[in-house]
Amino acid sequence: MKRFVAMGPDGPRDLAWKGEGHEGVLCLPDGEWSVDVQTLDGLLSVKVGDRVHRVERLGPHRWRVDGRELDCRVLTELEHRFAGFGAGAEEDAALHLVVPMPGRVVKVLVQAGQEVAKGQGLVIVEAMKMENELKAPRAAVVAAVRVQEGQGVEKGTVLVDFA
Repeated sequence: MKRFVAMGPDGPRDLAWKGEGHEGVLCLPDGEWSVDVQTLDGLLSVKVGDRVHRVERLGPHRWRVDGRELDCRVLTELEHRFAGFGAGAEEDAALHLVVPMPGRVVKVLVQAGQEVAKGQGLVIVEAMKMENELKAPRAAVVAAVRVQEGQGVEKGTVLVDFA
């Protein structure tokens, strides 16, 4: 199972996990590491290779590992692909909403001439049996909606144009 860990400004790191439950093998670019996770007094004891780490969850994406606080998100491959949406060419994000992977348009939430806020849902696309709400990368006015509900779309298809 492939996972991505986003920590700090470097962006997500690609991880692969082989195993079930609390034991398995973590595959990193620098090699494979055996991992065993145990819960002790509400904290996690995470053994990676020969080292044991004390891990405490402080919030949804905030952790304390061996006394050091970290911001860390573990993403599925689908979440990772959609997390990068809007990143990249700022001009394109400013002018268009582009679908990051192939799928089917389930619902169009906006119409031409409508003002939208940054982060507002614009189109819902089903991809890999999951519905994904694609959101506005910035506050804008919708110039045109280029897709219809039920339409199949390929990666990179422009869904919405902004004025």
